[in-house]
Amino acid sequence: HGVGGRRAPRGYMLAEQAQDYGRMYGNNPSAWCRDILGVHLISYQDRVITSVSQNRQTAWRSGHGVGKSRTAAYCALSFLYTHPMSIVATTAPTGRQVRNILWREIRGMHAQHVKKLGGEVGDPNLTELWLDDQHEWGAFGFSTNDPDQVQGIHAPYILIVVDEAPGVDLAIMEALVTLASNKNAHILLIGNPTSLHGPFYNAFSNPEGWATIHTSCFDSPNFTGEPCPQQVLGRVV
Repeated sequence: HGVGGRRAPRGYMLAEQAQDYGRMYGNNPSAWCRDILGVHLISYQDRVITSVSQNRQTAWRSGHGVGKSRTAAYCALSFLYTHPMSIVATTAPTGRQVRNILWREIRGMHAQHVKKLGGEVGDPNLTELWLDDQHEWGAFGFSTNDPDQVQGIHAPYILIVVDEAPGVDLAIMEALVTLASNKNAHILLIGNPTSLHGPFYNAFSNPEGWATIHTSCFDSPNFTGEPCPQQVLGRVV
């Protein structure tokens, strides 16, 4: 659904609408999440979303049960919708993780707000969301056992989201970090440093160029007392 009374074809989004989102929310993606998705953000979610927007490289070390997949979905959607003709690529060590964890969150948020968001979820694995019929502006998920997927990602703006980053093949991780060094490209690595080598470990041991964030289970509002709606409290430890 477009702005100014115009409609995008077949549910696709008009570039003008994203440009409006970009003007209004480009520097404040957390506000986009609150206004467009109608969500309450926990303070550490706000911090991660803001970091992805303001920093080229963000590494988030997150404990279990803090809502990392939901937060990653907020990052992916807010970037996609505030950057016309952007590509958001998400990955994890296995196709099942891509499809059933992060993309389950993305699909759910998109379906809930499809009238506002437009776009179409495509492909049999339900790990694609396209905002134009040329498939040049959208998000897709891929498993890292398919290195060819890393090649050929070209767009004016790129966000790469890597879930369970320490479990991703080292060569693929290095290719993704290299890709994210392009102008107007951003990367978010999420996980717990289970190995003592690789880009995720290096981001924390030698953080030059990286914005690093550490969220433990004890940062949950259920422990800190941060005011949150009951529905939000029920989703985290």
